[in-house]
Amino acid sequence: MTNREVARKFNMLGKVMELHGENPFKIRSYSSAYNTIRRLPQEVAQLSREQLTEIPGIGKNIADKIEELNETGQISTLQRFLDDTPPGIVQLLSIKGLGAKKILLVWKDLGIESAGELLYACEENRLVDLKGFGVKTQENLRKQLVYFLDAQGKYLYGHVEEEARELIGLLEETYVDARFDFINDIRRQMQIVHSIDILGTQDEEEVMAWLSELDGVEEEEGVYKYQGTTVHYVYTEEDEFYHNLFMGSGSEAFLEAWSEAYGDDFISEDDDSLFDMHGCGYIPPESRELPRSLDDARSGALDLVDLDDIRGVV
Repeated sequence: MTNREVARKFNMLGKVMELHGENPFKIRSYSSAYNTIRRLPQEVAQLSREQLTEIPGIGKNIADKIEELNETGQISTLQRFLDDTPPGIVQLLSIKGLGAKKILLVWKDLGIESAGELLYACEENRLVDLKGFGVKTQENLRKQLVYFLDAQGKYLYGHVEEEARELIGLLEETYVDARFDFINDIRRQMQIVHSIDILGTQDEEEVMAWLSELDGVEEEEGVYKYQGTTVHYVYTEEDEFYHNLFMGSGSEAFLEAWSEAYGDDFISEDDDSLFDMHGCGYIPPESRELPRSLDDARSGALDLVDLDDIRGVV
């Protein structure tokens, strides 16, 4: 378990404890542990108890919970509070500008238990009489809720890249004779991705059974989420792997332009050789968005920025 994952557990623990009016000192200690752990250069999951307690901000109580997390995959104290909290209330904790104290007010005073119910209350002007709310605060919250609800099922690439690479690494460790790679939004490194889509040659039923038992995976109505991000697995035959990888690595417009130029019936040994086969310069997946990339690659005019081109902070 990475420091990022461990830190998230303590951050959530502090927030749900505040929702339930627990000891402010303990809440601050868990919030402090969140900030400490996510900045550490060494992985806390690999440290001994003695090493943990030597880190400023990690005392006996925090060390106990880290050990429990390593051994069981969860913190029982956190799970107890989550069991006593409606899922919709937990979801509200992720909305910018809406802290635990305000959530507690709308939950207990108005009986609101989800983002949709809260948005409806804003539109009915029911929040302005609550302490800490006013017309401006209510309107700002309404905008945040509209954005939040509209963005469900969408993720920033930068927020899911680490988890995605971790997941595919675990697949490769488990099924050493199989091939795996990303396809669709995440392969093209789109700013907004809808899921972690993985193409693989391992039997789909076996992979889904493995996924259902993996730490960090939750399943709801047949949809699997790893660290909160939806995961889709697509099976392919070994001899069609690179064909399907390519077909899952470009936008609809790019693939249509490719099909018109070269057709869809091809076999490739790897991603690079497909372009060599047609005398076309290599186009990385993140540039397979617009048809003009294909024209530029054919003419040798595809000019990509790399790390050596950067001369300042971007």
